[in-house]
Amino acid sequence: MAILQGAPNFRDLGGCLTPSGQAIRRGRVFRSQRLAGLSQGDRLWLDQSGIVTVCDLRTPTDLARRPNEWPDGRLLRTIVLETDRGAEAATPQYWRNRLDDPAFGPAQARDEMLALYRLLPRLFARHMAELFAYLADEGSGPLLIHCEAGKDRTGFVCAVLLLSLGVSKEVVLADYLQSAERYVLTPDSHIAQQLLSGDTPERAMAALKEVMTVYPAYLDAALAEIDAAHGSLDAYLRHAAGISRDRLMRVHRHLVAD
Repeated sequence: MAILQGAPNFRDLGGCLTPSGQAIRRGRVFRSQRLAGLSQGDRLWLDQSGIVTVCDLRTPTDLARRPNEWPDGRLLRTIVLETDRGAEAATPQYWRNRLDDPAFGPAQARDEMLALYRLLPRLFARHMAELFAYLADEGSGPLLIHCEAGKDRTGFVCAVLLLSLGVSKEVVLADYLQSAERYVLTPDSHIAQQLLSGDTPERAMAALKEVMTVYPAYLDAALAEIDAAHGSLDAYLRHAAGISRDRLMRVHRHLVAD
């Protein structure tokens, strides 16, 4: 059940179990879509959540144009992980242009989503260090990781984090796939109105559904790219992201319950 009515893809990563039975601590790391259209109850919950830092995975342009809604007076540290060229493939403007193309259908949408996921390890590698540095600090407060829809960029970053903490791929995939249930697309939904112009052809709506959901194959494409390029997730974090084994151990001590 979603905690926030206005952001149904908001959830706590806490409670995910490792094969040894250890659990990710609750109330430490949350993931979400952009916070918009929040109810009074949502704002009250956020005000009491303890969240002090936001890791915003959107481009700076999207961040400035579509800011989050927070309770008045709440001061938050924001980590903006500006990516290299290629991140525009995850932005609303990119998909709006593609959906206007009469030749762009569901098959093309799936292919482009797979291509996007293969890019994610490279796009976010050099920024993972800042995220892990924050999480390794014993004094760091609760963190929210989010992008626009909270499923692709957020899904990848949270999957890497959970896998680095020893959570099994099956559990990570189950968390990732929750976005397909929480971020449901309908013709009159905000995202459909944002990305589709005029009369909506069946072709465009079918393509958009492939873009706005998640499949195991999408996340698998990103993880397979890590294995192909680096041999393992551990090697990716150490060599591509520059995260030391000591830092990984400190993140584990901070986030995983005994």
